[in-house]
Amino acid sequence: MVGLVRSIMPVSTVALLAVDLLLITGAFLGSEAIAVGGDPLPFVFDQHGWVSIVIVVAAFVGGMYFHNLYSQVYIRSRVLLLEQLCIVAGFAFILEGLIS
Repeated sequence: MVGLVRSIMPVSTVALLAVDLLLITGAFLGSEAIAVGGDPLPFVFDQHGWVSIVIVVAAFVGGMYFHNLYSQVYIRSRVLLLEQLCIVAGFAFILEGLIS
């Protein structure tokens, strides 16, 4: 099973994906903690905020995947990378606005 995963995606890409998932989720949980002024867990679990966080994180990761940011691990141009990340963030924020 591990050999099958390694043949589909390199280990570095899987590690990059895992770090991106953790960072994006942490950023949304941190922003929610700042917004409520304390513990974000009541919003996440009692008010089903985890659904919107999962949708937005999936939009971010999916947008980065479709912009080939996981296949091009090395940065050729910082300006192009910033432009692609801004497009992905704009798409994810529009999606977040539509679901909330």
